[in-house]
Amino acid sequence: TTDEGTSTDGTTTDGTTTEGTTDGGTTDGSAPKCALHQDCLDEDYCTKDFCEKAECIAEDAVCDDSDACTADSCEPVVGCIHIFQGGDGCSAYTELFAATFDDGTTQGMSIQDLGVDLSAEEIPVNWIPDPVVTHSGAGALYFGIAGNYHFDNDKIVVGTATTPAFTLPVGKSAELTFWTFMDVETGSDWDVLSVIVKTGAAAIPIWSKNDDNIILGEWQKITVDLTAFAGQQIAISIKFDSVDPTFNSTTGVIIDTLRIAALPTAKGCTQDEDCNDNVACTEDLCGASGTCEYQISTNCCAVDTDCSDGNSCTIDLCGADNTCQNLAVANPDCCNTDDECNDNNDCTTDTCKSNNLCENQVKDDPNCCTKATECNDNDKCTIDTCKDYMCFNFNTCCQTDDECNDGDDICTVDTCVSGKCKYSYKPIAGCCEPLIFNENFDAYDDDWSSFSSSAKCKWSVVENAKAKSQPSAMYYGDPTAKNYNCSKNSGWTKTPEISIPDKDGLSLEFDLWMHTESSSSYDKTTVHIWSNGKKTSIFSKAQLFDSLQKWKHLKYSLNAFKGKTIQVEFKFDTIDTLYNSTEGVYVDNFKVTDPCE
Repeated sequence: TTDEGTSTDGTTTDGTTTEGTTDGGTTDGSAPKCALHQDCLDEDYCTKDFCEKAECIAEDAVCDDSDACTADSCEPVVGCIHIFQGGDGCSAYTELFAATFDDGTTQGMSIQDLGVDLSAEEIPVNWIPDPVVTHSGAGALYFGIAGNYHFDNDKIVVGTATTPAFTLPVGKSAELTFWTFMDVETGSDWDVLSVIVKTGAAAIPIWSKNDDNIILGEWQKITVDLTAFAGQQIAISIKFDSVDPTFNSTTGVIIDTLRIAALPTAKGCTQDEDCNDNVACTEDLCGASGTCEYQISTNCCAVDTDCSDGNSCTIDLCGADNTCQNLAVANPDCCNTDDECNDNNDCTTDTCKSNNLCENQVKDDPNCCTKATECNDNDKCTIDTCKDYMCFNFNTCCQTDDECNDGDDICTVDTCVSGKCKYSYKPIAGCCEPLIFNENFDAYDDDWSSFSSSAKCKWSVVENAKAKSQPSAMYYGDPTAKNYNCSKNSGWTKTPEISIPDKDGLSLEFDLWMHTESSSSYDKTTVHIWSNGKKTSIFSKAQLFDSLQKWKHLKYSLNAFKGKTIQVEFKFDTIDTLYNSTEGVYVDNFKVTDPCE
C-alpha cells in the first residue's frame, strides 16, 4: 500500500475502498486492453493509471506528502503540488528542484545504466517511472524490471538518476529530501542506495543506506544536508548498486517526492559539533562569525561502492579514514579484457570470460594438442610429447655411437645400445648426472611392474587434467569412472631397478595427490623402497591427513641406499568395500636427483 494513500487494489489505509475508474475507455465504456502500465497513461496526472490483468485501472491519486508544513493539492495537468504554508516548527524554503514523477516521466532527471553489458536477449534493469507503488500522487521512480517488480537479471545491476545542475545560494543552508521504499538485502555491503553530489569533475558521496538509517519494507523520508556546498553549482545523483548478482528477487527501490530546497538562513553554531552534517566527506567547523563552515574532501568515500575503479581485478574498500583502497585480487587469472589473458601461445584462443577469469581454449588445429597421443607420428624412433599444447617429436634411434653425440666429450659417454641412445657420466671430478632417474609419465615406456586384485581398479598411466605436469600421471583407480569403487581392491606398482651412486646427498622426489577416506585405517596408501630383498617404508597416508585433494611434493634422502640398487613401490589397499567412490591416487614427476655438489 502507499503511505496514507491507496493500495493498488483500491483499499485505503483506513480500510475503506475507493471506486476504480477507467481512463481512455472505449466507446462502450469498457476499459481498454493493455500489456504495460504505460499503455494506460492519460493526461490526467491526478489519477494512478496502471495495467492489471490486461485491463487499465485508474485510481484517484492521494497527494499527502506527510509534511505538516505544506499544503497538498492536485492539478490534472501537473499532478501533486506541495506548497509551503508555514506553521509551528516550519521554516520557509526556496525550492531549487522537485520531482514527483506523477506524469510518468523522470521529470528532468537523467538515467544512466552502469551495470554489466547485456546481450539483446537479456533484460535491462534501471530506474523507470512507475505508477503502482507510490508514497503520494500518481507516480514514483522505481529501480527494477517494469511489471515484474524485482531487479534480478542474473547480473550485477547498477543505475543512477541524476538531477539537472543547479546553484545553491551563498550564505544559506540547503537540504535534499525524498521518500524511499526499499525491499532489498540488509546492511551497507549489498544492494547499496547512495546519494552523490557532482561538482564539476568531482563526485562526492553524502549519504548511503545502512541498518541505522533505513527500515526495510517501509516508506521513509530521507533528509540530507547540502549546506557544505553553498555557492556551488551541483547536481544530485541517486545511485543503486546491487554489488552482486544474487538475492535480487525482492521488490527493489522506489523514490518519490524528491525536493532540493534552500533554507532562509545559514546554519548558526557555538561549537564545531553544532555543524555536524552527517556527511563523511566534509570537515565541519564553527566559524568566527558563529556560522558553520565546511571543508570538502573530493578524494573521499562513505561506503565501499564509492571506491569502484571499474577494475574487476581489484577489491575496492573504503577505509576507516574515508579514503579509497583498491587492492589487487590474489587470483592471477583475473582479467578485464581479452588482451590481459594472452599466454603467447599460438595454439590457444585467449578470452576474458563474463566472470572476469581468463580462459585459454586450445584451438581446433592439427598443429595443436592437449595430450601426447595426439602427437603420435607413428615413428618408433621418436618420443612424442605435447607441451604447452604443441607437439614435440624427439628422435631417440641410432645405428652408431656418433649419432648420439651430445656435444659433451668431457663428462658423458655417448653410446648406441640396441638402436637407442644412452648417456652415462664419467666417474671424474666435476662430472655429475643431476637426474639419476626421471619419469613424468608423459612418454611412458611401460617399464614399471604392477599388480592389482581388480581388473578395473589398478595402477595405470592416464592422461588427465589432474596431472601435476600435463598431460599424464600414474593413477590408482578405474580410469573410466575416476574412482576405485571395485569392491575391496588393492594393487602396487614398482619402478625398474635404479642404481644409486656410492655418495651422500641423493634424493627421491615425487608429487602425490589423493582423494580417499581420511582415516589412516582405510584406503591405505604407502610407499616403500626395496633393496636386496628388504622393504623400507618411507610414506604412509597418515602423513597427509590435512592435505587430501591437494598436490603434495615429497622428498626423501637416499643416503641409506648409496651404492645400492633400489626399486620404489607405490601401494594402495581399500581394506574394505565402503566409501570407495572418491577419485583415488595420482603420482607424478617421479625422480632420483643428485645435487652434484
